[in-house]
Amino acid sequence: MKLFNFLSNNDNKMDIINFEKLFILLGLYINDGDVKKQVIYQVDYMNNSQYKRHKTKFNGCLIGLTDYGYIERFRVPYSFNKDDIEGLKDKLELQTNKSIDIEFISSSNGAYFDIKVYNHKLKSKYNFELIEPPIKDKIVVTLGYGRLGLLDFIIDKHIGLFGESGSGKSTTLKTILTQLVLNYKPSELQLYLSDNKGGTELNIYSNIEHTKAFTKDIKGLKDIFKDLNKEADRRYNLLFNSKLEDIKSYNNKFKKDKLPVILFVIEEFASVYKDKSIQSMLQLALSQWRSIGIYILITTQRPSSKIVTGDLKCNLGIILGLKTLDSNNSNVVIDKYNLLNNLRGNGHGYIRYNGKLNEFQSFYIDHTQVKRLIRKLEIKKENIKDDNVKSNIIELKKEGYKDPKDNNNNIGEVKDFSFLNDL
Repeated sequence: MKLFNFLSNNDNKMDIINFEKLFILLGLYINDGDVKKQVIYQVDYMNNSQYKRHKTKFNGCLIGLTDYGYIERFRVPYSFNKDDIEGLKDKLELQTNKSIDIEFISSSNGAYFDIKVYNHKLKSKYNFELIEPPIKDKIVVTLGYGRLGLLDFIIDKHIGLFGESGSGKSTTLKTILTQLVLNYKPSELQLYLSDNKGGTELNIYSNIEHTKAFTKDIKGLKDIFKDLNKEADRRYNLLFNSKLEDIKSYNNKFKKDKLPVILFVIEEFASVYKDKSIQSMLQLALSQWRSIGIYILITTQRPSSKIVTGDLKCNLGIILGLKTLDSNNSNVVIDKYNLLNNLRGNGHGYIRYNGKLNEFQSFYIDHTQVKRLIRKLEIKKENIKDDNVKSNIIELKKEGYKDPKDNNNNIGEVKDFSFLNDL
């Protein structure tokens, strides 16, 4: 089946797919004179002001022009359900060689579905780019490319990053952390890192200005939870005394004494999830820390329902789903069967953010490149009073380090490590 059978050049020199013709050839469209029986047929919905109406030269095909390409709407036959319609995506992409999304819409006037056609098709690899944050006063990460171009998100929720071995999980995590530490000062962003893969993944970030704690074992992970619980109490007291409700309102009021955002990374959660005390501390943290600017990023390459539970997932406002081992794991991560398991790996994934699901290809960055880029952020040994407070916590920075680039570096930093003396 040739692509040109379904394309027509419109006035804007953009190829428009004649989906009605394609549906006929796929056996999904029956035109018997003026009567259309149990068929998919196009409807005119272009009264919606958000789209510019355009009529193609063939068969009166109606489309809505969008920033990413165009959109067509069709009525759902009575014999079709939502799964039938969403199942058309792979068939249509195969036949047209286009990147397509299908959205099912139910209304009082019946059921419809939109076919969204994207002009931009994702490449299998994008080399790392340091992207300047598009907005101020928020912590923004540019992950890579989506079908609309560069894809970024704001760190204002807890995050889950899930994908099997070979999915690009480690590279995606390095992209996130490298973008963050190069774009934000330690007075704006602090890192607490728990690397449960023997310390091999995140050790490269252990001795930079932003990193306040780094550990590679369960005891160190528990210590970080205790430390951050103290910081959480301190922040809640600041909000209470200021009669404010969250970190955003606090930082808006006290512009010279802003609290930094804290990102707590738990790499390979599957290695520690069986510990009941960690489960308890994690659930409490997920439910209480978001409003005070402490966010948790959890990763695992084994996203089964035993590890990524319903209680855990409901507290993760941002889900980054990479290639999974099977369809069941895909459903656990992103609530869709046969999606993530069909990805190509190497950073190809879907992000669920603000209620929307978007495909992406994360930047590629290797260990050598990370090391070169963050070298300027490494702390010289003479600036650290004690770089090994306890053997299980590595490079835990204590009071005394001064950021030469920032006079306000001490604002909001955790000063009290006295709890370590009780361990």
